[in-house]
Amino acid sequence: MYRFVYVAALTMLVGCGLSESKFQDESTTATCQWLVDCFQMYDTVDACTSSPDMQPSDMSNCTYDASAAKTCLDGLQALTCDSTASDIPSECDSVYTCADTSSSM
Repeated sequence: MYRFVYVAALTMLVGCGLSESKFQDESTTATCQWLVDCFQMYDTVDACTSSPDMQPSDMSNCTYDASAAKTCLDGLQALTCDSTASDIPSECDSVYTCADTSSSM
């Protein structure tokens, strides 16, 4: 019985998607790995991930979609040197849905 509960709990955790902080860390690392390996835009992955350009934006007015994040991350990790920016999964655009904070007059 306990084994069933453990397996069920583990399945639910895995099925819930990717935490926001883990997505931010892993997507940055995957993107930097691609930029370093294929375009030599940085000397190392660490140099890339610590670059101000790669720091997360303020997402306090945004809703995070863990399912889109998982698909996005899988696609980022699958990029090769033959990939182009258009090969980045469209789900990456859906990871965050942000409230419009601009005011119209």
